Amino acid sequence: MIRTQIQLPDEIYNRAKELCKTKEISLAELARRGLEYILTVYPKPSDASMDWEMPKPRKMGWKGLSEAEIKAQAQMTPSESNSQARWQMGLNVECAIDSGLRVNNTYV
Repeated sequence: MIRTQIQLPDEIYNRAKELCKTKEISLAELARRGLEYILTVYPKPSDASMDWEMPKPRKMGWKGLSEAEIKAQAQMTPSESNSQARWQMGLNVECAIDSGLRVNNTYV
């Protein structure tokens, strides 16, 4: 066996000592059992996982928008975004007025 030292927070050490007393085992045995359990839960890393690389980025932008337009939208402040939304709504109302539709229950 290999001998080693570990540092534990006071609370964990005290709880571990209480458990050791209850189970009538040494602190070393508790540590060995805990390590054995953790090592069975987390399997050995395979050689394939060592060669893992982060996937290459794909273009996931909005269709119909250029990279510059996407960047401009992302960097817009909330007040700029709200004013642009109001401007677009104004265009929609003008389109509705031009096509003779009702706006606020009145024909224009």
